[in-house]
Amino acid sequence: MKKQQAQKTRTWTMPVQPPAGFPMPRPEMFHGPLGAAVKSIETYTEADPVGILGCLMAECSALIGRGPTLNVSGLDVSARLFIMLVGPTSEGRKGTAGDNARTIVTMSGVERPSGFLQRGFASGESVVENLATLEDRRAMFRQDEMAGLLVAMNREGSTLSAVIRDLWDGVTIAHTTVAGHKEVDDAHVSVLGHITAEELRERLRPVDYANGLANRFLTLAVHRRQMVAWTGPNSLGSICSSAAKKLGAGINSARAEKAYDLSDDAFDRWCEIYASGPKSDPLSARREPQLLRLALVYAVLDDSTSIEVCHLDAALAFWDYVIDSLAWAMPDAKRPAEPARTIEIRRLIEEAGTSGASCSDIGKFFSNHLDVKVRDAALAHLEMKGDVVKRIVKTSGRNSTRYVLTSLVAETEEAEEAA
Repeated sequence: MKKQQAQKTRTWTMPVQPPAGFPMPRPEMFHGPLGAAVKSIETYTEADPVGILGCLMAECSALIGRGPTLNVSGLDVSARLFIMLVGPTSEGRKGTAGDNARTIVTMSGVERPSGFLQRGFASGESVVENLATLEDRRAMFRQDEMAGLLVAMNREGSTLSAVIRDLWDGVTIAHTTVAGHKEVDDAHVSVLGHITAEELRERLRPVDYANGLANRFLTLAVHRRQMVAWTGPNSLGSICSSAAKKLGAGINSARAEKAYDLSDDAFDRWCEIYASGPKSDPLSARREPQLLRLALVYAVLDDSTSIEVCHLDAALAFWDYVIDSLAWAMPDAKRPAEPARTIEIRRLIEEAGTSGASCSDIGKFFSNHLDVKVRDAALAHLEMKGDVVKRIVKTSGRNSTRYVLTSLVAETEEAEEAA
């Protein structure tokens, strides 16, 4: 019997020229086990390394769960990231990046909980229903067609936008039907979406800027970086196995509850980053919380006991790439005008004092003739500007959402503590 000859190991690559004005990532972005996992397979894939990193960030942040937290200036931060890959159809290799990231996580030895991988958003109500059935509320929603999601969210009566924003915020999501009331208050969800630059420009409406939906997503421009052909006895999984296991060690160690803090050097670095921040615009208004979430994920996966300068610098490099991606994908994006009724709603909230105003109060103020989308856009605009804060007030029945003037929040908290 003729002996079978072993397959030769051969690799061929040819760089692909990026589109005009395409952003270039800084090396700091590929810090630690995350970067090592990406680099372990980048020679063997046509996916953009940035795309693989973004997909890993989305899945790992969901797997990390609610245990690790960070508090800076009263801002409670959890490892929860929404990532959107923007690039041309097929040539962007967005799906390939997702496949590569899932291979890495599979090889990491981390067990995904039942129902962890969710395919897209059908409706706000279905999201609540699906998460309510899970014993472990960690989940990653994969939305391959973000353009379709943006269209669905803008349909009359849709609650999708509000639910997705609440998932990013980490607050209770709920819906009520004739059959009863369901709510989920412990979900830890990440989102991974795909879209083309043309669809992003066409489908993202001014209300999506104003209500904060757009800036909850970290947008990463991706394209096919190279053409690749290779043969050999090893699979892609075995090639990335060693780096994947190191990444998995960081994820598994993060399951316990732990409050992270900035080291002394990291605190000084954070003050520099905070002071050098550009003036807010609708697409980058959540710069600080996004940076802190990214830094927390980098630190957790490093198996670090605190946030260090290297984690902040990695987060900043990631964020800078996001800003460059938006500039490339949406060069003509304009700041939307202040939504209608904003001035009156702000005045109502101010007059409500420390108790704040609910959506029901706002509706009664306008004799229940105010369009819900107009109300939500105005409230989101006031939140984005920092004029008001949304607070969830626990009651004996359903929790109440109230909007309080930012300057009165401290007074409100003191009153509640006294009570």
